[in-house]
Amino acid sequence: MSAAPSSGAGSISASSNKVSPGSGSATRPARLGWALFDWAQQPYYTLIGSFVFRPYYVAAVAATPAIGQVHIGVTGTIAGLFVAIAGPLLGIALERGHLKAWLGWTSVPFIIACFGLWWALPGGAASIPLILLFLTVAAAFAEMTTTVNNAMLPPIAAPGTIGRLSGYGVALGCLGGLVSAALLLLVVLLPEVPPFGLDAALREPERLVGPFSALWYVVFVLPLFLYYPRDVAIQQRARPLGELWRLVRSLPANRTMLWFFIGRMLSADALGAIQIFGGIIASTVFGWGPVELVLFGLLILSSGGLGALLAGRIDDSMDSRTTVLWTCVVLALALAGLGSISATEVLWIISVEPAGPETGFLGSTAEQVFLGFAILLGLATGPMVSSQRAWMARLSPPGEEGRWFGLYAVAGRATAFAAPLMVALGTLLTGDTGAAVPVILGFLLAGIAAFWRVPKTSSGR
Repeated sequence: MSAAPSSGAGSISASSNKVSPGSGSATRPARLGWALFDWAQQPYYTLIGSFVFRPYYVAAVAATPAIGQVHIGVTGTIAGLFVAIAGPLLGIALERGHLKAWLGWTSVPFIIACFGLWWALPGGAASIPLILLFLTVAAAFAEMTTTVNNAMLPPIAAPGTIGRLSGYGVALGCLGGLVSAALLLLVVLLPEVPPFGLDAALREPERLVGPFSALWYVVFVLPLFLYYPRDVAIQQRARPLGELWRLVRSLPANRTMLWFFIGRMLSADALGAIQIFGGIIASTVFGWGPVELVLFGLLILSSGGLGALLAGRIDDSMDSRTTVLWTCVVLALALAGLGSISATEVLWIISVEPAGPETGFLGSTAEQVFLGFAILLGLATGPMVSSQRAWMARLSPPGEEGRWFGLYAVAGRATAFAAPLMVALGTLLTGDTGAAVPVILGFLLAGIAAFWRVPKTSSGR
């Protein structure tokens, strides 16, 4: 997230359609358009990032699943490094306003990269470098567009509703993932003869998720461009780079913000790695194909949307710190549970019968326990995302929200490469895709320890 006006409130002038800080009177269509961004972008995370394309790449494009997971880890690392460098520069640019223009410019490479995934032919070794480039660009600019969208939240949220509006956005994103995945499943993946002349032998139904996600984004991001105020009245600074450096240098003396940003970096790394490798783990452990993975994703998204919707109200009635800490603990327990499961064992020591053709999808005990832990993970993920954003708003000193939200964006991206890199190295050394779970769990537990040291609000609130 980047710099934005104070306190998360703003008003719209009827004559200029601009937001001015302070009153929170943005129109409902503007707020709905903001929340629909998550709906527009979620198919990328659901279909490309988690449950269809990346598992397809690992299983059918790369030479072996282990090599494929290393490739995916490397793309995540490069994308994270790019965002760590470009994110602060984007945040500085957003200080000057023109948020919709920046959203447009960052959306273009994201859309092109998603379309380009169509050319990921099964066993097509010659196309692998190009596909990895598209995966990297899509991952990087998905984060950049999200940074712009996050910067759009504080000016239009009514006073006292940042947590709720943030939660609604995450819940709408989960619903968008559900609807897009269900549509793809019913129209493209389930029919014995794929529609539109798609060739199942060339895995075109799975490859279609790239263009499909790009088109979905284009259609549903339009309300944000149409109804969000033309520009935001943000305080200009003569030396934005100097201001950012001054803020970073102040962190050692500001322990509250220092520990918050450390917790944000570590938890963001963990969540990013879960998104990248979750579907790959399910695919390699149980041999699930695209239909099973999409059904699995629908169940996870349902739980995530419910969790985010409930947490938005809990957050505003209680406090963001409690919500974030509890969801981090639940997330860690769920992740450990997922790591304890193999095709023939649950909780590391309990032997179970493996799945077979006669058991069907989710017919084995291991699959059912895996699903239970995954639903628990989904319930915790949505609230964790929305409540961190609201906690940042509550911690920011009055009148200084913009600069701290700029640093919030940096913290969420600064080490985004670390977890994918560690997973890739662990997989390369062990040859086991299960190496992802203990690495991600380590990042998450360290994040909990950092968040524990952070108060509910700043002393000025």
